[in-house]
Amino acid sequence: TASVSFPVTNYSYKLIYRCVITDAFGNSIASDICRVLKKANYTELQIINQPSDTEAAVGDTAKFAVNAIGTDLTYQWQLSSNNGVSWENSAAKGNRTASVSFPVTGYSYKLIYRCVITDALGNRIESDTCRIIEKKNYTPLQITKQPENTEVRIDSTALFTINAVGSDIAYQWQLSTDQGKTWISSTAKGNKTNTLSFPVIKYTYSRMYRCVLTDSRGNTLISDTVKVCAPTEKNFILTDADYDSEFSENKYETIIGINDFLSNAELISADSSNKAAVKYSFNMNLNHTDLHILKLTVQAEKSCSKIKININNSSITATYPVYTQKADYYIPITNTDNINSISVSLITDYQKITISDFQLVNFADDSINNHKTGIYPHNINETVFNESDAFGEATTASIADNQHLYSVNKGTLTVYDITGSTPIAVSSLDGLGNCHDISFINNGEALVISSRENGAYFVDIKNPLHPVTAGKYPTLEMSSGLAVNGSYAFICSRYFGVEIVDASDIYNPKYYSQISNKEEMYDCSIDDHYLYIGVWAQKKIIIYDISDLRNPAQINTINLDGNVGGIVVENGVLYAATGYHSRDNSTAVTSVGFGMGNGLEIYDVKDPKNPVWLSTNKIDGRYKYSGSDYWKVKVSGKYAVLASTYNGLYVYDTSNLSAPILINKSTIRIEKDSPNYKKFISGSYIFNFDTSAFNQAPVLSVCTAFNKLFFGDPNTGIYQMNLEGSKSEIIPNIALTGSDKNIPEAPMLNGYTSNIVNTDSSVYAARCANHLIYLATSEGITVLDENLNTITTYITEFSVKDIAISRDGKYLYTAECDNGVGIYSVDNDRINYLSSCNDKTKYNFSVTSLSLTADENYIIAQGGFSRICTIDIRNKNKPIIRSLASGGSMYYRNICQGLIADKYTAVCDNGKINLFESDGNSLTTVKTLTNSVGSETNGMAAYNDCIVAVYNNGYVYFNPMTENQKLSTLPLHKVPGISYLRGKPVIYGDIMVVSYCYGKEITIVDISDWDNPKLISQLKMDASLDLAEITDNFIIIPMRNDGVLVLKKDKQVTANA
Repeated sequence: TASVSFPVTNYSYKLIYRCVITDAFGNSIASDICRVLKKANYTELQIINQPSDTEAAVGDTAKFAVNAIGTDLTYQWQLSSNNGVSWENSAAKGNRTASVSFPVTGYSYKLIYRCVITDALGNRIESDTCRIIEKKNYTPLQITKQPENTEVRIDSTALFTINAVGSDIAYQWQLSTDQGKTWISSTAKGNKTNTLSFPVIKYTYSRMYRCVLTDSRGNTLISDTVKVCAPTEKNFILTDADYDSEFSENKYETIIGINDFLSNAELISADSSNKAAVKYSFNMNLNHTDLHILKLTVQAEKSCSKIKININNSSITATYPVYTQKADYYIPITNTDNINSISVSLITDYQKITISDFQLVNFADDSINNHKTGIYPHNINETVFNESDAFGEATTASIADNQHLYSVNKGTLTVYDITGSTPIAVSSLDGLGNCHDISFINNGEALVISSRENGAYFVDIKNPLHPVTAGKYPTLEMSSGLAVNGSYAFICSRYFGVEIVDASDIYNPKYYSQISNKEEMYDCSIDDHYLYIGVWAQKKIIIYDISDLRNPAQINTINLDGNVGGIVVENGVLYAATGYHSRDNSTAVTSVGFGMGNGLEIYDVKDPKNPVWLSTNKIDGRYKYSGSDYWKVKVSGKYAVLASTYNGLYVYDTSNLSAPILINKSTIRIEKDSPNYKKFISGSYIFNFDTSAFNQAPVLSVCTAFNKLFFGDPNTGIYQMNLEGSKSEIIPNIALTGSDKNIPEAPMLNGYTSNIVNTDSSVYAARCANHLIYLATSEGITVLDENLNTITTYITEFSVKDIAISRDGKYLYTAECDNGVGIYSVDNDRINYLSSCNDKTKYNFSVTSLSLTADENYIIAQGGFSRICTIDIRNKNKPIIRSLASGGSMYYRNICQGLIADKYTAVCDNGKINLFESDGNSLTTVKTLTNSVGSETNGMAAYNDCIVAVYNNGYVYFNPMTENQKLSTLPLHKVPGISYLRGKPVIYGDIMVVSYCYGKEITIVDISDWDNPKLISQLKMDASLDLAEITDNFIIIPMRNDGVLVLKKDKQVTANA
């Protein structure tokens, strides 16, 4: 219309506006530009009341306030750790208001604080400094648990622990080499903590140890004297006290029973040269095709241990945890003609282990899925919930404070009031994508939600009755787990690593820095100044020192016994939920490690450089199913709660971290007559219940509040149970800072002039047309001239992840994430919106890449994790979605770059390649090939009539319309001069540019002779390098959060330059 109106925000003052007027003949004229100016009624800036020191104890909430007068005042609280030499902005609650508040930690006492106040004219005044004075609440010193003697063999680790109460207790462990006549301070690990640990050597057995405790008033107590003793008894106790003849039915043949075992097993003592073991030797021929199961009942005396079971002197091996709770172990033995020995070895601390049952049973040709396998603890308290017990909507992830529960599922946030006995839904918010994880941020005033292909959303919950979508952050790839510290969100983006997002302004979240190492980072947690990252497929935890957020330092790794799901680190203890398979023998369903990766592992990480394993706790039985394959853990007080999908919910009492007790298992029963029932039938799936009788809902969501536990699944709803002593999740608020942002250097490349164009937004794709460069950015569409000057930026509601331009340069098409596909007319640098096309019925619809068909009548777009979308664009003002097809897994840039034979568009997923062709009126799939050369890392590009696929550190090429052999058997072409080739290729003429975004590397190759490629260059840069745009004059590489690299050709490029 002739006038426009809108509410004014602070961002409005940064914008300029104009009106473009067009008449009936298409003539256009632009008005003068205008802007919104701040209204000023000026009052002189003056502080009326200065902030003052405050007294507070650790755990209290400290508050500082300043009172000032002036015009349009802005506040910024700052803190200093070096007595005012330098200052940094606070991220605490109210940091940009007249009062700031935050929870007090021990580190708070080392800081000083001030407030910087600025008025409308830019005048600035600093308040007086203030500090927190430690409040002393004295508790008399008392030892509550004395250290105890321990039996440990040479080369193992001894631990002494003392428990005490008091005020500011200082510990000092001492040792004596003369039977207590004199004492010296120990220098071993933990010598100034309540736990001392050290490796046992020959002389250790002659020494004595004690601990001296001193409180804040100087009062001292000395513990009992303790020793490390050499093991003098057999570690294994063999008994038939709990013999269970469960295999006594006539149809099963018990080959070895408990009596044979007791009579013939050989016990081996633990000493300096031998591991504690029990070995049963015999010689028995077996039918190779028969299923045999070895059953043991095992129990540890004091703490969780590990045993290794070796069959036939290690031809079959498996490592299992042993609990202080008695448990049955069912170990499958297949594909062997003979058994000559079975041994059980203790491979951790050398405590007493009891074996009270031993049976080897032949089940002949029975299916392994018909029998128990894995570990089954005794006397589990199991609660079965029915669907009718649910109180709320289905849920994928949740978090709670003491008043409200916030639950997300399939794009919707639901808020519940939990102050009564039955939670009540009080509000909801839609449009949040494929929700995966959720956390509080900014002192609980907002939520951050990771939403897989949709990125991350920030929700304002200052008023829980009216939640508001504040901002959206476009993650580099599919977001998964997340962690929060203060106003920073740490979001895992799989192989793109962990993105650190500054959300101090949730309406405008900003990229801050990134941690990546080419591994699949799935979840993360923060404790002190350390970030712990779970690496999914590689089954490990990576530990980073993040004292400098822009220069994190990797300091250690921890290998786990399963794929890593959710992790929590709290007070120096790491809890990791794991799934799928064990590290040992897990290649087939009959393997001993198949489906044995599901459980909870606990480590002491008080010294992150020296993690100490404490316990491993497996779910009952074995489990493997590829759906809903993410596992979570929550920690609350003395409880650790494991959500293990279809296996249910496991609640552990972790009062003793080395001997957790499973106090409850809860499952959600799906009866056969329920619409949610599904029978799982597959040889590669294995469950610990009979799926033909009933099913169990996959528990994905779990959180705690005061004395309450909430859990649920994405199909049936939310459930609750009482959990005495539980509390809401703790969100860290540690003072973290970062050095100046690292600016990548432009690489040197012979024959090209290199330039980096720095932008205020992330750059995802580039296209050249009309002698201009069009960039797809997180802000919209930015246009550069050929001298790399910014001409204009067209701002879009959502980030633009990809861009395509018609051959005549008149139309521009964009992949705008949640907004679908945008269509624009282009007149050089003028961009005019025509229409957009999306599917609002799909909560996870998000377009991240697209391609035009040869006749430019259709767009083929990636519209989600496993969704291909075809859009009819013959009417540019009314595009129509013609089809939405689900395929295999598609993570990043799965559309083949370019047209094959100038007419086919190819889309690749993890299982197949589909070729599409438009005849002008319709779009058809003309051929489907099995994709045996595809991977997440690599991609494909068109080259004349062929497809070039980067594969196995080289490439293959083939004509998709005529090729019939298995693609992975095609001749593999390696590029001389480099050891590997990885990434997504783009081909122009005889030049191929391969962007290895995960590895931050680009490779430029001359392929004028397909069979004899020549390396032009391989460049490494500290940036996420996306698909190249190549022209006669340019190679343009988007660098995501670091701008765009432009290589301008200045002469003919020669090979090996």
